[in-house]
Amino acid sequence: MKKALVVIGLLAFAASGVYAQASANHNVTVTVPEISWITVTGDITLTVGIPSGSTSGTATDATTQLKWGTNGSGYRVDMSDVLTAPGATAGQQYDLTVEVSGAVTADVGASPGAPGGVLQVDGGTHTLLTGITRSAGHCNLKYTATATIDDPSGAGEAETHQVTYTITS
Repeated sequence: MKKALVVIGLLAFAASGVYAQASANHNVTVTVPEISWITVTGDITLTVGIPSGSTSGTATDATTQLKWGTNGSGYRVDMSDVLTAPGATAGQQYDLTVEVSGAVTADVGASPGAPGGVLQVDGGTHTLLTGITRSAGHCNLKYTATATIDDPSGAGEAETHQVTYTITS
């Protein structure tokens, strides 16, 4: 009789659902905010020589590297500049351009962007790369400076531009 009561009690206890829980669960949510970054390598100096018998000359440099990344969609890289020396009041005397030199390379992702052609470094904002989506990439930049014999700055005068690259949507 005691065994029957114990068995009936255990069955009633099990049927009531009052027993130790063997597992538990919860939700874990991972959120990654939209991020973008951009870097550019150091300063360069372009020294323009005007050959004998000529009225103009050019100098180029393609050693500057630009790197960028974003986990967003539809981004671009804009270039803007400020004339810092001899100063904005003197005005820009020499022609300066920048363009992507060679290929735009994807480090991660498949859409590192497409180049926007030759841009004038003239105090405005211009688009260097378009179509950047969830990727990181890099490219070299080619700067070209042109001077003529009749430039108002004259021989030996330097002109400095602070060039800024911005990744934006």
